[in-house]
Amino acid sequence: MRAKEMEEHFQEAIAEIELYDEWEEDYPIVKTIFADEMTEAERSELQELDKQNLVWTQHGTCEREAITSEFIEFPGSGCGCYTSYAYHVSSKPHEGEDDRYSGLYTEVDVYCPICNKNGDFENEDEDCPGPDLSLISAINFENIDTQGCEDGVIRFYL
Repeated sequence: MRAKEMEEHFQEAIAEIELYDEWEEDYPIVKTIFADEMTEAERSELQELDKQNLVWTQHGTCEREAITSEFIEFPGSGCGCYTSYAYHVSSKPHEGEDDRYSGLYTEVDVYCPICNKNGDFENEDEDCPGPDLSLISAINFENIDTQGCEDGVIRFYL
């Protein structure tokens, strides 16, 4: 697969990654607290910081994770239920309910262009090495984690 074809195949992922990068620039994160390790003191601190619009909740289901502009404790446990994973404190307040970034994905999935190009999951190969992601010049992989092809999907953890 050539570089141009790779860029086209990953076009939606590139757009989501660019939006995530913009969010990181607009709201620099100065502290992260993981939900499963949160103490009562940290909960109180987050509640106070939330009054200043400084808290973003990273949450999701077993399928995807996203960010929302407020402190939310999703109690979910199991597939299909929202679960809070982490709380990010920004140095810059958001303006309440954020229409631009709330719901922003923190992981992006793309069908593997080698073994699952059409997303039909008819030919995915558990041993597929995935594509050469270095051909995608529009993505800076410095802060992105990916495991390559897994069950016909390339997942980017932002």
